[in-house]
Amino acid sequence: MVEQIVAAYKVGYDAVELHTPHGYLLHSLLSPRCNKRHDEYGGSLENRGRIVTNIIERVRAKIGTDKALGCRLSVDELAPDGLTHEEACKFVKLFKDAGANFFNVSQGSYETPGKTFAPDGEGDFTVWGPGFKKAGGVPVIVPNWLTAEAAAEAISSGQCDIVSLGRQSIADPVWPAKVEAGREEDIVKCSRCQQCYMNLVQYNWITCAVNPTAVFEDLYPELWMNDGMRKRARRFIEKCKGL
Repeated sequence: MVEQIVAAYKVGYDAVELHTPHGYLLHSLLSPRCNKRHDEYGGSLENRGRIVTNIIERVRAKIGTDKALGCRLSVDELAPDGLTHEEACKFVKLFKDAGANFFNVSQGSYETPGKTFAPDGEGDFTVWGPGFKKAGGVPVIVPNWLTAEAAAEAISSGQCDIVSLGRQSIADPVWPAKVEAGREEDIVKCSRCQQCYMNLVQYNWITCAVNPTAVFEDLYPELWMNDGMRKRARRFIEKCKGL
């Protein structure tokens, strides 16, 4: 895994994020609910976090100090005997000391899919941001279950430093450009239907219930943003690259 991460920087990626939530391998080692090992990778918080700490330290040793290397964590496993927010914040401190310099908020696992992939409200993920910020003292990202207004408030109030756009960017790839142009009312909002995700796990091209042109934009230019927003989006990206 370390060599694959290092290779990403070599081909031009600006940042790499370790995916440690949702019940995948790394999460299963962090979780007291799943990790029943009796060796150096089980038991105490430091032992359960050892594999992630080792990966971060080894990557950081190879890429130097000036690269963005982060970690996404479930802030709470939301399951009996699972990872708690208190422990997750301790992992943030542990991984920050190992060399991680940003953290991305998530919650739950595949055992609690409703809270993980389709949370109830706009602030389900945002409320966890301050805990991570206090624990790590480095930038914290929250995902895209936010309107433009709520995203701006989350950042200005100090709940997080960055709002990320994942599935929302499939539903509307020019979300940032529309916000910049003052056209929030034209944003096509992700419906949280999970159609894109199910395509992914079935090894199909991603499709979107609210954006029929998703991944086929170049094949159907007449159906996709012929009002100048595509050019604006490209200018926005270029401007961000210069920050």
